Amino acid sequence: MLSEAQMKVGQEFPLTIKKMGINGEGIGYFKKTIIFVKGALTDEEVVVQVTKTAPNYSEAVVRKIRKASKNRVVAPCPVYEACGGCQLQHVSYPAQLQFKKDILIQALKKQYKL
Repeated sequence: MLSEAQMKVGQEFPLTIKKMGINGEGIGYFKKTIIFVKGALTDEEVVVQVTKTAPNYSEAVVRKIRKASKNRVVAPCPVYEACGGCQLQHVSYPAQLQFKKDILIQALKKQYKL
């Protein structure tokens, strides 16, 4: 696994987003390190820039979208990028509903060992 010292803030690299995290961030893996990417969607191919490192994960932002998700839309709010209050406005509404349903099912399975 890459150590915190090897992954540097400001480092850029291509990344494929594998799934969504509970806070609406995209999740990908770079050299076995989990990368949480604000604004990225499942199945997207992006170039990211590291904003934070920790021993077991890093956080990054999208610098370029090489292949956009079919669920990506233009956020309707003019201050969406600056505000940060609505994490999923760049996701189509049907995809938002599916994401929220999946999160609820995962939580119930974990809580009730279903």
